[in-house]
This record gives sequence, C-alpha cells and structure tokens, in this order.
Amino acid sequence: MSLAAIQSINLLFPLFVIPYVSRVLGPENLGLVNFATSFLTYFTLIINYGFDYAATREISVVREDKEKVSVIFNEVINSKILLFTVSSLLYFVIILSSEKYSSHIFLYYVSYTSVISAIFYSPWLFQGMQKLTVFTITNLIFRVASMGFIFLFIQEASDYNLYQLINGLTIFLTAIATLIYAHMKFTINFKWLPVKESISKIKSNFLLFISIVIVNFNTTSTIVLLGYLTSYETVGYYTASMKVYSVIASLSLFPISQVLYPHLATKFKESTEIGLHTVKKLIPKILLAVAVVSGCLIAASRLIIDILYGDKFASSVAILQTLAPLLIISTLVNILCYQVMLNLKMDKHFLKINSIGFVMNIVISMSLVPVFNAYGTCASLYMIELTIVVVSLIILRKNNYKVY
Repeated sequence: MSLAAIQSINLLFPLFVIPYVSRVLGPENLGLVNFATSFLTYFTLIINYGFDYAATREISVVREDKEKVSVIFNEVINSKILLFTVSSLLYFVIILSSEKYSSHIFLYYVSYTSVISAIFYSPWLFQGMQKLTVFTITNLIFRVASMGFIFLFIQEASDYNLYQLINGLTIFLTAIATLIYAHMKFTINFKWLPVKESISKIKSNFLLFISIVIVNFNTTSTIVLLGYLTSYETVGYYTASMKVYSVIASLSLFPISQVLYPHLATKFKESTEIGLHTVKKLIPKILLAVAVVSGCLIAASRLIIDILYGDKFASSVAILQTLAPLLIISTLVNILCYQVMLNLKMDKHFLKINSIGFVMNIVISMSLVPVFNAYGTCASLYMIELTIVVVSLIILRKNNYKVY
C-alpha cells in the first residue's frame, strides 16, 4: 500500500458518515466545524513542515540501518516538538484574543487534539521503511471505530463539539498506536536532542516547507476567508459542495498522478522531445475524459447533494454545479505543473507559479467574497487556476518547451 491509500481513506471515509452528520448538525454547525478544521490546518502544516516528504526520502535510503533510522526519527520528532511549541503559542493567542474563536472556545480546545497529533502522526516513517500497510490498516481500524462512536453519540445539533473531539482522537490514537508498533518493530527509542540540532533540521527543510504551505494554502484559505467574511451557514453550503468536488477531483486526478507521472518520467528520460510529444498527444484525450466527468457531475449534483446532505443543503447544489467545470482547468494545471515542469526539473518556476496563486487567492477572495459569498470563492478559484495555466504556458514556451 502507498501513501495514496491513506489519503484515499481520509478522503472517502467521511462520505459514510456525512449523510448522518449533515442531517443532525445542519449547515451552520457543520460549517462551524469545517471552518475550525481549516483553521487548524495552518498549525498542522507548520508542525509537519514538509517532513512527510523529506523524512520519507531520508529513511528510504538508510532503512536497513536501524541506528541511522533512529537518528532521523529523533531529529524529526524533536523538530516537530519545537514547531509545536511555537504553533501552540500562536494558536492560543489567536483563539483567546479574537471573538471569532473565543465565542466557540470549547470547540477550539477539543480541536487542539489534532494539533497535538501532528507531532506523532508518522506516515513518513512507515513509508520510508516500506511498511505502510501496517499504518494504513491501523488508520482504517480507528476510522471504523470513530464511525461507530459518531452514530452512537452524535444525536443533536449541539453535539458538534463532541463530533470534532471524536475526529481529533481518531488521528491521535492512530498516531500513538503506530508509534508503539514502530518502537517494537523497528527498535526505535525516543531521546531528546539539543535545540540547536532541531533548528538546523528545520532550516534545512525551509524551502520545501514554503512550497508545501503555498500549495496547500489556496485550498485552506478559501474556507477560512469565507468564514471570516460571511457566515458559518455559507461555509457549510460551500464545504459540502467542495467535499464532493474534492472526491471527484481526486478520483479523476489519481490515475494522472500515479500512472502518468512515472510514464512521462520515462519518456523525458529518453529525451525532452519525446516527453513533450507524449504530453501533446495525451492532453486532448485527458481533458475530454475529464470534461465528460465534469458534465456528469453537473447533471448529478442535485441527486448527490440530496443523498449525502439532505434538503437543508439545497443551496449547495448550485455551488457544486459552479465548481464542476473547474475540474478541467485543475487537470490542465496538474499536467503542466506537476507532470511537465517537475519532470523537466523546473522546481523554482513551479514555486513561483504557486506563489502567484497564493497572493491572488487572498486579494481576489477579499474583493469578491463579501459581495458574492460562496460564488465569490468559486470565482477566485477559477481566476487562480486560469492564471496558473497561462503563466505555466508562457514560462514553458520561453524555455522552448512547447506543449501545444
């Protein structure tokens, strides 16, 4: 099993509880929980700091040497503890000083379990050791257990705090259980390291951290900005639509990411010309297939929302229909940036392009959301993705890489 399996579980598993939870909590409380979850993402990103990629790479090279694996493990965990300390100070200053958060202070207290979990949640260790099956099965077991607790204890709209606590504890218990297994199986023992070593480790991964933050910020910030500028009910309608869109997008992009990237890597290794020629042939076929998926999503939006969320979320139908064509543009972004640029070793250009999207997202959302609410957020996503496509094509052409 791969890291994609874990991501698929985390993405698809909520679909089993959404029909129940959405009807119990309603749009406003579900929107409040989703807003809090998106807010937490900023702090978990800081604590994870790109170690899911960097540490996986480091451990995979030395996985036969238990002593070196243990050294890397302790460097990462100590660095995460230091980042957790900084994140916690920032977290509590914000939630205690802003009425937006303090008015639901208990929700942010129980949500804190997810921030703590970020220290110990270690798929990078199991990925590097090529033992990810154990991690995936453990994750699945606790997800199934959490589903039982949700059906048993979430009975009315005011139970949103308990719902958030169950979600947080699921991640926390998965993290602790897998670390216990790692201690027994890989003979890894935790030890404190000098703060200087942790700071050095953090500095060495700074550019990777910035890249990951920028890539993830566009998705997270749309929900946070929407929550700040509109109501939790609007966030509920938007996140319901975005959840469906994200699942469809992931299922559509998964074969592109998992199959196309290594295929293109082989072609580009033969020669740049062969790689680009392959891309030119594949783009129309892929976009046509995604366009069909997008059309089906538009047609089935009302049925999907009705099944998953119920009548209270009727306003989500039009939002989902608005988002559906974005699949086509997002697929093109994936091909140009992730498949072509990364295979051509254009990492710096990749970072610059995403930085442009990062700035645009804030500026456009601040301008459009107060006027058009969730549709302003949708418009912002379209403008960002289209800009990334245009800039990517310009940069590729300037470097004599023609993909059309």
